[in-house]
Amino acid sequence: MPIGSINCKLRDKKDHFVTTLYKEIRQKLQIKPSNILLLEIDDKEIFKIPNKDFHITIPKKFIKSGSDKTIVKILNVYDKEKGKLRDCQLFDDYLVNIRALIPKKTIFGDEIFVLDAKDSVYVWYSIGGGAGHIKVKKKFNAEKLAELIGFYFGDGNTSEEIRSFRLNNCEPSTLNYCLGLLEELGLPRNAMKMQIIYSTPEAKIEDILKEKCIRYWSNELKINQNQIVSVNKSYGKTKSLEYGSARIFLDNSVFVEVMLHGVLKKFIKIIQNPKGDVEKNILTGFLRGLAAAEGSVMLTKLNSLSKIGFSYNPHSNDLKFYKKILGNLKIEYGGTHGNELLIYGIKNFKIFHDMDLFKMHKNRKRKFEEGYKNHKFSD
Repeated sequence: MPIGSINCKLRDKKDHFVTTLYKEIRQKLQIKPSNILLLEIDDKEIFKIPNKDFHITIPKKFIKSGSDKTIVKILNVYDKEKGKLRDCQLFDDYLVNIRALIPKKTIFGDEIFVLDAKDSVYVWYSIGGGAGHIKVKKKFNAEKLAELIGFYFGDGNTSEEIRSFRLNNCEPSTLNYCLGLLEELGLPRNAMKMQIIYSTPEAKIEDILKEKCIRYWSNELKINQNQIVSVNKSYGKTKSLEYGSARIFLDNSVFVEVMLHGVLKKFIKIIQNPKGDVEKNILTGFLRGLAAAEGSVMLTKLNSLSKIGFSYNPHSNDLKFYKKILGNLKIEYGGTHGNELLIYGIKNFKIFHDMDLFKMHKNRKRKFEEGYKNHKFSD
């Protein structure tokens, strides 16, 4: 429910509109220059900080073409200084406190504000016309968040200045699992976009094949076809998997700041030296996510488990990092082959089995369970 509304006369400033919060509404709602306003315009939410003259800018995309008037609903008035605060307590039982993980500033030095919304928080920073905000749960299952961030790390879309959140895979069960976690966190499936990547030596991808891939991924991931922005060709000596791979992405720099520069950095520190049950759960969840992104299962000719592999980037510190977190789980790693760290032995396989290592990847889980069952030293 709005706490106030104003009928605005819009002043056209070429790339945006400007309107003014007049004295009457300011006094009624006790609006000060130190406030952040949550507004609703034509059913769309937007955060704004009024300037010293109490002018606010409105993006043109929020206003129907040709209109010079609109109704602005004021949903909430926040104190800017309170929005800069962070919680000190990271955990509440098995839940992680999201507010404690959010950086105070973006990598470019902009203040990030965390604003209360009952069981959720809004996260936003002001730059230009204002970055698109997100609304996420205040508290979330620590192990589930670790699964998501482990997959995100292994997936490789974590360069320092990336501004969209991306998840790539050719396995629908893995992407569906991650989409489910994002929905639990507060980010609906219809907020996502998708690209399909199809590898082929051919000069182009035929339209009939594009349509086939679009139908497949739309059905598998329960995503509307209008959310699929492209089917892109990637050169390969052989043709891709039948339907290619999918890239799910959310063009929201705020969410990148939270996940990449907040959650991931904190969780990487935790899993290298986990203390207590919750932090050990984070380590387990992270490894599940990593296994969904970079894991492999190899069987003998008798369909018994032979080895488990984790691919790594040889031009990074990934190998050292993998060895560290595996050691924290009492897993004895073997050698490397190519760009893959290999793990052998029923003792290690049992640890992986007990933690349900391939929980997020249907095909690898099936293969691992079959190989474990057929291993002569398994229970």
